[in-house]
Amino acid sequence: VGDARRLKRVLLNLLSNAIKFTHDGTVVISCEVDEPREWCIIEVVDTGIGLSEDALARLFQPFTQADSSITRRYGGTGMGLVISQRLARRMHGELTVTSAGEGLGCRFTVRLPCFCPEAPEELRGDLDLSPTELPLAGGGEHPVIVVDHLAVRRQATAELLQVTGFRCEALLSVHQLSEMASSPLPTMLPEGPTVVVVFLPKAPAEAEACLTALRKAQQHGRRLRSLHISPVKVMGWEVPRPAVTLPLTLPKLHQALLEITSIPEHHPEATSPRALATSPARAPAPVPEEFLRATVLVVDDVPMNRRVLVLKLQQLGITTVVEAGTGLEALDAVQQATGVFSAILMDVMMPQLDGMEATRQIRLDPRYSSVLIVGITGDCGASTLQQCVEAGMTAAIGKPIDTPVLHGLLRAHLAPNRDPPTHSFPDRPPPPAPVDAIAQAGEGCSNGSD
Repeated sequence: VGDARRLKRVLLNLLSNAIKFTHDGTVVISCEVDEPREWCIIEVVDTGIGLSEDALARLFQPFTQADSSITRRYGGTGMGLVISQRLARRMHGELTVTSAGEGLGCRFTVRLPCFCPEAPEELRGDLDLSPTELPLAGGGEHPVIVVDHLAVRRQATAELLQVTGFRCEALLSVHQLSEMASSPLPTMLPEGPTVVVVFLPKAPAEAEACLTALRKAQQHGRRLRSLHISPVKVMGWEVPRPAVTLPLTLPKLHQALLEITSIPEHHPEATSPRALATSPARAPAPVPEEFLRATVLVVDDVPMNRRVLVLKLQQLGITTVVEAGTGLEALDAVQQATGVFSAILMDVMMPQLDGMEATRQIRLDPRYSSVLIVGITGDCGASTLQQCVEAGMTAAIGKPIDTPVLHGLLRAHLAPNRDPPTHSFPDRPPPPAPVDAIAQAGEGCSNGSD
């Protein structure tokens, strides 16, 4: 019934909110089709801050969050869920939420019909929802043990292994691995060649404990080949090889397992650390001179959204970025700068002074009559885009932000010879470190909460 673009926006909104409000624990997304094959049910379940009954009743009201303390602490306008519910209803579905209470997480459920209600009956028999994925070639007889402190991720990895053709022998926590490695004979570990996929914790001490347990198991005569799954960066500690970084995808896992198991058993590299074979690195593309000279103003009331934009700009070679948390702060930054910002990335929906009104006031300054102002919005409807243009924005792009599109806009509008501004914008504390999903998501990361 729905189109991929609408469904993607709904899921990104739900996932970004779940990540935003979950400091510890997990965020799990699942999808299933009910037995009569009438409804597709997608759930996003987190172990975050949860909601009270009163907060649940207000959750889908525009510009409303659970309570004022959440707005102060996390930012956002609450429009993301409102937009998501509207999109679900346009697809003849529904978005609902349940929570066992504060501190007990939330469960967001999207129900979408498998068929359009107006579809002819004869078309409904053509939908084949049976699994179509077949195991990939090359699994062989090597058993695999998955070690991770998160039970949810252990199970998800086991499901990936089924597709790769490798046999999942056991799912162990880090504590279970340490206990077995310390026993005189780790009987739960297979005697033959075995691959251990171990998810390394972020803390160096905990990661080293995992590796120590593996070495002890090898000392007991177990023929183990380890594949280390690591965060993008483990602070103060170099991840041993072979390793792949999160997020763990099916192609990454399959290729790494094939490379590890392709080494003959008695080869010196069979159990010793080695670097996985990689294709030759391409030389980075030269950064345009105008990017090196540019100073960009990023305006968004959500710190995590600003962080994502800053990272994207840095990837493009723009390192001088000024941040503003509200439309009013954006006006202050423009007025206090003793030059002209090369470009402004402006969130559309913000409390107090939204991006459209802030743009109108900035355009009153003759220096900014032609400066690139890009609206960032979670609602790419025709009316919203038209309002952005009427407010004076040069362009508007939707969330998630497509980096090539952003690059094209900046490349087309930045003036090579414009003097960068020097600003006296008051120093602000650095934004909080992004949650793991942001660091891991790479190009796919964005927050659709507003």
